[in-house]
Amino acid sequence: MKRFFLFLLFPEAGFRKEVQAKKISKGKLIYALSINFVLPLLFLIFGLIINANQPLKERIQALQDTKVPEVVDDYGRYAPIPFIFVLDRVGMSARTPFVVRVLTFTTAYIIGDAVVHRTKQFTKVTRPKKEYGNTSFPSQHTNQAFLASMALHHEYIGSKGGGVVSAAGMVCAGGVGYLRYARDKHWSSDVLVGAAVGMMAVNVVYMFLYGLLTLLVQKSWTFIRSKFKR
Repeated sequence: MKRFFLFLLFPEAGFRKEVQAKKISKGKLIYALSINFVLPLLFLIFGLIINANQPLKERIQALQDTKVPEVVDDYGRYAPIPFIFVLDRVGMSARTPFVVRVLTFTTAYIIGDAVVHRTKQFTKVTRPKKEYGNTSFPSQHTNQAFLASMALHHEYIGSKGGGVVSAAGMVCAGGVGYLRYARDKHWSSDVLVGAAVGMMAVNVVYMFLYGLLTLLVQKSWTFIRSKFKR
C-alpha cells in the first residue's frame, strides 16, 4: 500500500526513489506533494463546481480585467518549454535523458491537447464574450502552460535549485491562466480545469508511460549501434 501511494503521489521515478531513501528535504517533499497531487485535484474540483453554477461564474468573471496585450499569454504558455531541455546543459541535473524528455513531453502534450479538444467539442460552453465562440471549456492556453511547467517540475525538482525552477514555471503558468480569465477569453472554471488537465496529463505519462518510453529509446539505440558496427 505504501508503494502504491508513493507511486501515486510522486509520479517521477527518480524523485520517488529519493523520497524512499529519505534524501529529500521535508520542505521540498511537501512542495512536490502539493504540485503533484493536491493542486491538480483542487483545480479540477473547484473548476467543475464553478462551471456548474452560472451565477457564480458570472460573479467571479466580473472581478477582474486586464489591458495586458494578448501576445503575452499567447507566447507565455510556451515559455517553460525550452528550460525543460537546456537547464541540464548549465549544471542542473535532469531526471531523464534528453531523448526520453522529448518523447515524454510530446506524449503528454498530445494527451492534454486531445482531452481539451474533445471536451470543448462535447461541452460547447460559450465564452464570457459570446463573439469569441462556444469553445470555452476548458482553456487550451492554460492546459499547455501548466503542462510545460509540470514537465519542468518533474525533471528538475530533485536537483539543486529545482524548487526555484519549478515555482517559476508554475508562476508563469498561473499568469497565463489569469490573463485568459481576466481578458474574458475564458471563465475561471475553464482556466482551473485546463490547468488540472495539463498537470494530470504529465503525471499520467511519468507514472505509466515513462518506463515504456525509456525501453523504446534503449532498444532503438541498441539497434542503431548494432547497424553501425557492421
